[in-house]
Amino acid sequence: MNGELEASVLIPTTGDRGDLLRCSIASVLRQTENRLEVLVVGDGMSSNSRGAIEDMAHSDHRIRLFDFPKHENRGEPNRHYILLHEARGRNIFYLCDRNLLLPDHVERLGRLLKDADVAHGLMVAIRPDGQPVIADYSGIFGFRGVPDLAKAWQRRLTVKRGSVVPLSSWGHTLRFYRKLPRGWEPPPAGWFSDQHMLAQLLAHPGCKVASTMVPTALNFQKLWRGQDAVTVWRQELPLWFKRLNEPHFAEQFRETVMEKAIVEQQTQIDDQQTQIDQLATTIRFFHRHPLRYVSSKLKAKLKSQIKARLKPRN
Repeated sequence: MNGELEASVLIPTTGDRGDLLRCSIASVLRQTENRLEVLVVGDGMSSNSRGAIEDMAHSDHRIRLFDFPKHENRGEPNRHYILLHEARGRNIFYLCDRNLLLPDHVERLGRLLKDADVAHGLMVAIRPDGQPVIADYSGIFGFRGVPDLAKAWQRRLTVKRGSVVPLSSWGHTLRFYRKLPRGWEPPPAGWFSDQHMLAQLLAHPGCKVASTMVPTALNFQKLWRGQDAVTVWRQELPLWFKRLNEPHFAEQFRETVMEKAIVEQQTQIDDQQTQIDQLATTIRFFHRHPLRYVSSKLKAKLKSQIKARLKPRN
């Protein structure tokens, strides 16, 4: 396998996850864009995981294993080394060992990366009961809203506070990555590794971002699966991988998700309209009753002065 490929897909893994890797790697190998390589980045993996990868690599030369000892964090410097010295793909994508890619993930985001440096799809998480959940910003920024990093204001917030767009849902060009002053590294306190990496990309001068409001990956978050998440994933992933290969699954899944997205967006619009109506009512009141407005401001100022005078001094 010589020369530049269309994509390199990095799969970080650790511990004993051989059963999961058989499914996650297979979802990459079955992409509609097959000019790719799978770079499995081990961070203290078990012999079972190593054996599963080696078995698959014997039958498909696109798989390459980098078996590193356990790093003090998540092996970020090893990912950086691979992107600088080993990756051959024009575009770089990532896949958590517990997640699956829909068949056209590489092709769909690859089209966006022809005119962009970073691209992402609609983030969809799968609950243990099988229901898809569309990510919004309420958990991290305190307000509703579907992530779309093509919007400048969302990029600014992401650089400052992180993002809910997970590792398996975004990618970037290799050329742009190699312009960064640092790249993959252990994150600062309060940040996840992938959040920190994405923030670096978005903060770099001239970064162009493209997005699609179509889901391209299935995310099985630990949040809903508790301490025994690996056991739950071992049960879930083979079933979802089987569904993934059923005719028309991707189209039907996306139709379900897009219907939910429309409802979510409409709810967001309704909430914003309610806030606008409340603000307009307040503005009209003070416009019609300017003396009340001035009086209320003076009362507030007087109260603050009285409190300041009554406050005991040390």
